[in-house]
Amino acid sequence: MPEFTDDEMMLMLLHYDSKRDWLIGNLMNMLSVTTEDETELREKTELLIRKLSDLTNSQFDEVKAALTAFLC
Repeated sequence: MPEFTDDEMMLMLLHYDSKRDWLIGNLMNMLSVTTEDETELREKTELLIRKLSDLTNSQFDEVKAALTAFLC
């Protein structure tokens, strides 16, 4: 499973959904409203979407557990 940065964890928390496809959809929706000057946010989000897309369902379950732990 890939390592996720604190920024990626925060993006997942802000746009969280219990299903991977829905989380990816939420991130894609966020990308659609970013402006041209938000290049760093766009790049980080695009990389995160690629990482999430490559996960298996069981790996995403691990991510969900890590998100819960990240909040504590």
